[in-house]
Amino acid sequence: MGIKSFIILLVLTTSFFSFCQTEEQRKYAIQNFEIFKSFILSKESNEALLTHFHAKDIYLDIYLDTPSQLLLKNNLSLRFRKRMVDSTNSTYAFQLKNEMDSINSLRMEVEEKELYFYYVQGHKKWIPLTDILDSIFYPLENHSEFKTTATQNAVSMLLRWIHFKANGAIAPFQKLIALGFKVTDIQSLKPELFGKSTRLRSHIYANNQSQFTIGQNKIKIDKLPVFFQENRQYNWLLESSLDSSVFFKEINGKILNVKILEYEVENKYYQKEMGSSILYFYEKYLMKRFNLSWKKDSKYKQACILFSKL
Repeated sequence: MGIKSFIILLVLTTSFFSFCQTEEQRKYAIQNFEIFKSFILSKESNEALLTHFHAKDIYLDIYLDTPSQLLLKNNLSLRFRKRMVDSTNSTYAFQLKNEMDSINSLRMEVEEKELYFYYVQGHKKWIPLTDILDSIFYPLENHSEFKTTATQNAVSMLLRWIHFKANGAIAPFQKLIALGFKVTDIQSLKPELFGKSTRLRSHIYANNQSQFTIGQNKIKIDKLPVFFQENRQYNWLLESSLDSSVFFKEINGKILNVKILEYEVENKYYQKEMGSSILYFYEKYLMKRFNLSWKKDSKYKQACILFSKL
């Protein structure tokens, strides 16, 4: 291989894997959602770790799969996601994730963030992909009718974009091809489920007076959440989210829904093994106090199982 070809390959490989990451997280089923929600909002702590509730976000999701549910069968989920921080601040992403094969396993995430770059040709003009997604998300945001002409037109344009980009430089599509999926499989993707989640997000940390003695997390200050930039005496260890989610699916001409409640904790410590120990310590406290239990299935898989029982 020539030097020029090697450099091009290196750049392409680096660009692709920059969209890939793994995350260590634990998921828990909740016995009493309201009591646990009060705990999250109250910023209670035990003798070693403290929590800081810092955000309430809304997530809108479109989950894709093939007509034969190839992604579900291969322990994968693929979604368009809109994150609403407030009424004026939203972000979009296209994410491929795998299922955890055990409680302690890492989870792959391949993400395409820059959805603002993409357009789809409409009847008279090019339409931003994010506008098309917003048209599909509109019923979720406004509790209105799903099967409107505007929504159906938006879904048709989204399917055209998927068909056209199936073999293109879209990180989740590239990963699917690398995993052995055919381009025709990707071209057959269509909306399978729609979801809306309310997420309560909290930092979990130790301070200088904590009984939990551990070295400071080595994360560049500009990469830290604002709370830790302003409080350097605090040591960011874990991140958590409490989710209340509703999923919608059309079955036999009717729009049905299922609800999923769960709590997630993610390791943020720079030494992964030590972070895993911290996560385990926090987990034991929660299980003893709130009788939480482990979960490993993604929300997509949980929702599909629940819908199959209706």
